[in-house]
Amino acid sequence: MTSNKPVILLLVLLLILVSVNVYQNILIDQKLLQLQSETKNRITQVPEVQNKAEEPLQEETDSFIQDKFTVRGVIRKEKIPAELELGEYWYWINFEEPYLLKDNASGWPQYIDKIQLFPPQDTSFYKLDDYLNKHVEIYGYNSWGYAESSVIQVISMTEL
Repeated sequence: MTSNKPVILLLVLLLILVSVNVYQNILIDQKLLQLQSETKNRITQVPEVQNKAEEPLQEETDSFIQDKFTVRGVIRKEKIPAELELGEYWYWINFEEPYLLKDNASGWPQYIDKIQLFPPQDTSFYKLDDYLNKHVEIYGYNSWGYAESSVIQVISMTEL
């Protein structure tokens, strides 16, 4: 009978381990059922919003309005690096003093010495080439260029 003691002891330990495992599974199942019930309650208790989709929030509409501003400087035309495959030239306005660019891809205001220009939508009235190397005042708004760079979309301009 002494030779059966280790086997019986092993069986008892195995039975205890299986019982603990079964008990843990029961606890996990109960917790899952509880979470499922809580989730159902949250979903069914969502308040209904009536006619709010028709009225955009003022904050939302303000974020889509372009802030227009004026800048002064000298317009330059620079050759675009061939590897960028973006055309032949781009236009820049070089500032006499650093300009504080508030809205840009970095997420915080930065002082800049120059910024790229996009020509006006109607180029029959304003042609950037007519103002090359001249001191000008440009009225426009901030837009996005190559690789999320900041550019000024020109609306109007005058030589100073």
